[in-house]
Amino acid sequence: MLISVASFGGPIAITSDKTKILALREDDPSVENICIFSNEGDIVQRIRLRDPFKNIIICMEFLRDEQLLVLFQKGDMWLIDPHTAEIK
Repeated sequence: MLISVASFGGPIAITSDKTKILALREDDPSVENICIFSNEGDIVQRIRLRDPFKNIIICMEFLRDEQLLVLFQKGDMWLIDPHTAEIK
């Protein structure tokens, strides 16, 4: 799993690590999504990944303003607002 936690009790982002052997439940939402959780543990956003086994995420990190920076293996980057799921 790739996990990133925002500072000061902010959101938590989780997705499965496609570079490792996956042994997940069939209904695990982290296989095809980046799941954003509140600090209470509720899923607040699911950001759908297109072709998650070809477009592999290698790093996720929350910035100071709680935007989630996602770096893909091919060099693409996304900046995600965890509150609206807007991708830039």
